[in-house]
Amino acid sequence: MEAVQKGLSAEKNEDYEQAYQCFSEAAQAGNPVAAYFIGNLYYYGRYGTHEVLKVDKPIMPWDSWTQPVPDYKQAFAWFMKAAEGGYADGMNNVGVLYHFGQGVEADDERSKQWLQEAAAGGVAQAKAALKDFFGIELD
Repeated sequence: MEAVQKGLSAEKNEDYEQAYQCFSEAAQAGNPVAAYFIGNLYYYGRYGTHEVLKVDKPIMPWDSWTQPVPDYKQAFAWFMKAAEGGYADGMNNVGVLYHFGQGVEADDERSKQWLQEAAAGGVAQAKAALKDFFGIELD
């Protein structure tokens, strides 16, 4: 878990390259939590491709900036590793991405399965998603 903690510290300091390296080290050692955090880096566009937005005739300094671009396919792959490793938050994210078809073809049956597993693992967001997406209420 030391590599994960270092990764979280680097992410907090917005050093996403270092965060990725730390999480990657832990994920390669089989840590599903680290795989989850790599998925987050891709999902929120903190790691990977960035798109530069420009205005034809910039007037102000902020008329040209770099905007993060989420990579849902990579995010899904890493969340799936976390889910298959037994990490309930990863299961939740896999279920949500299946529902919205982000990074994977939409599949409500798989979405339900993963969200139910996440809910069984104690993830409150999974219970809420099951209710919101499918009208399924759990105790």
